[in-house]
Amino acid sequence: MTTMTEYTNGERNIKRRTVLKNTAAASAAGIVGIPALSGSAVAQSGSGNVWLSDSGASNTEPPTKLFTVEFDDTAEEAVLTLVTEINKQDFTTVDAIAATPDEVTLIDRNNSRLGKYDIDADTFTDLGEITGLPSLTVTATYSSDGILYAANNTTNKLYTIDESTPEANEVGDIVGADVNGADIAFDSDRTLFLHSNTDDTLYELDYENPSGGIDATSKGTSAGVSFTGMAVLDSGKGNVVGSSRSKDAIIEVDKGTGASGTEFDAVLNGSSFDIANGDMATAFLCQECDSEGSLAKYEFECVDYDEENDECLECDFVLEGDGNSGISYAGDDYENKEGEECEPISVTFETGYCDLVAVVKAGPEEHCVDADIEGGVATVDISDNPDFTNPKNSKQYAISYVEFYCECPE
Repeated sequence: MTTMTEYTNGERNIKRRTVLKNTAAASAAGIVGIPALSGSAVAQSGSGNVWLSDSGASNTEPPTKLFTVEFDDTAEEAVLTLVTEINKQDFTTVDAIAATPDEVTLIDRNNSRLGKYDIDADTFTDLGEITGLPSLTVTATYSSDGILYAANNTTNKLYTIDESTPEANEVGDIVGADVNGADIAFDSDRTLFLHSNTDDTLYELDYENPSGGIDATSKGTSAGVSFTGMAVLDSGKGNVVGSSRSKDAIIEVDKGTGASGTEFDAVLNGSSFDIANGDMATAFLCQECDSEGSLAKYEFECVDYDEENDECLECDFVLEGDGNSGISYAGDDYENKEGEECEPISVTFETGYCDLVAVVKAGPEEHCVDADIEGGVATVDISDNPDFTNPKNSKQYAISYVEFYCECPE
């Protein structure tokens, strides 16, 4: 492999991983024009960090190519950007990939070899054959806690992969669905989905209760899509997308119903792209919250007081104490009640967590609410919450403080 490539953004050079992460964050926030690996990113809100591998129609000779995918809502195009080529003879039939923010993991379907592409270093490492993993492994995914899973066409079983060995450990038999092409993918709620090309159906796998078999529950069918791979938008929070060989498009699929939605035509360098053998993956760009106790508490206070005129000139949320683990506030990022000042009903914070809850004090009471997290931004909004409404006049209370937890405190 070549050494790491640097890409120019204006007058400064930025590393490959930085570009990928910035582009993914821009996608999650729906921002257009963040620098990508080639030109500017055109992005669908919530697209997240999505990868596509392609080993060509013949699937017998190197290279296997890795692309990032951005979604253009207006043109209904899936814009591919070539990141690297894997020129290894043992990785010509890569039909299973999984991704983290730092690496893309590849499994060759014919020889069960495990490989790692380091995004920052722009290097590829062959880690050898995965012991105990039969050939025809065409699906792989990481859970949000970093465990690598794979499912096999031959055995119809689900496995976890110990990457340090590497070795496969059987989770159980998949019951009620055929592992046939397509892919498996976790969302950020740790729901594991399987798409089977036997019936073009999306399934949910009960992988946490494997005794007697891993039950597959049908979510619905998208006839004729013939997926080669699957990912979940918005770093696992959005809908499923699949790479369709029959349509040369990446197609959105509703996680609840399995129904197909928007078809984004695959485009590379402005021309249509022929989707052949390969896979898709999503990198979770956030971490699970598993800490006990309060993470951070932000009080709404007067931050600029005019003593001479006895009035507050400016209010804002202020961190109490030292606890700000994974949550930060840039300042002046809240919305007031209409026509009011220093009466916040919504506030946003930056966070590295996938999920958070907040104990909010507004009016005489405090209640636990879910924080809406998208693109690394957590929003706490009580504007339509009846728990924070004055029952005497139906007016909304204002936020006094926000305190973050992983789970609602008892």
